This record gives sequence, structure tokens and C-alpha cells, in this order.
Amino acid sequence: YSREALTRRYGVISRAGRLASVDRAARAITLSDGSRLAYDRLVLAPGISFDDAYGLTKTDYDARTPHAWRGGAQTTLLRQQISALQNGDVFVMTIPKAPYRCPPGPYERACVVADHLKSSGRAGCQVVVLDENPVIQAERHTFETAFAGLHAGVIRYIPNVTGIQIDPASKVVTYVDAVGSTQVINARVVNPIVPHRAAG
Repeated sequence: YSREALTRRYGVISRAGRLASVDRAARAITLSDGSRLAYDRLVLAPGISFDDAYGLTKTDYDARTPHAWRGGAQTTLLRQQISALQNGDVFVMTIPKAPYRCPPGPYERACVVADHLKSSGRAGCQVVVLDENPVIQAERHTFETAFAGLHAGVIRYIPNVTGIQIDPASKVVTYVDAVGSTQVINARVVNPIVPHRAAG
């Protein structure tokens, strides 16, 4: 769809720029280039802020254990890491407690990774999904069916985990399972979808 109709039919003005400030009293915003725009109503979409979690920091997300929950360099890094997996390697993905952006997204990603590994002759790899939630958060029947049927033997879904810790250098992942036992996974690739919130 083109956005031309918004301008031609409805008089919508489109401006590219970075928001510098909001003057609520004057009902105006200032962009980084110094231009000022008046408004009647203002809707802000600030994006997402990702927490340091599981013993990881922003540096780890950018360089070694990408969450790739925002497009760009991290999605490229994750693609490269998945491409380097050898048959028999383990890919671990974490899912934070809800709410998080795009509830079906992590489960979709697990299926896409499993499908890619199988179609590229690496069905001996394992995709381990560590979910901090007690059940799948979206399209539950669909993903339960996919995990138990289509991707059986490749995806191992583990719900209701706590205490996730990830060593960004060794890729060793520890967690506490639903019965309270500490478990250890030696992964080759770790994709921590970390807790996040609207940016402030």
C-alpha cells in the first residue's frame, strides 16, 4: 500500500525526523532539526527498551547472544550463528514472562529455525525453548501441534522455567525447571528474548 493517498486525500503531512522534545502545554513537538510541529492529539510510539537479564548486558546482545527482537545488526548476527550450526548442535531460545511484544513471535521463530535446520540437512540439531510462562502464550493449539508433530525430535519446549542464567562466552545455559531442579545446557547458539518494555 502506498501512503500517497493519506497526503492526497486526507492532508496528512509525513515528516521523517527524530523527536527532540514535547511541549505539552503548547501542544507542540520539536524535531532534532529544530522544526516545530503543532498537534491536537499526540500518539507516541517510543519503541522498546530491553532489560539486562540472565547475566547478559546490551554488549552481549550486540556481540554474542543476540535477542534479535529488533531488526538490524542483531538479526544478521543471529542468522550467521544459525548458519554456522553443525549437525548435533543445540540452539537455545528463551521467552520472557508475558507481557512482551508479539506473543506468537518466539514460537514462530522456534519453528522457523527448526524448519531451516531440517531443510538444510541438520535435523540432528536441537532447538530448546525455555519459556518462563506456564503455557504457550498465543495460538497454543497451533504451536503445541507443531512442536509435537511437525518438529518432533527437533524442538524441545520447556515451560514454566525460572532462574535462567547464560554465560555469553561458553554459551552454557542454566535454569530451574518446573519441579525445582537446576538444569544445564551446553548450547552452540543462544537467542535470549529478554524482558522488555516500552522505552521511556
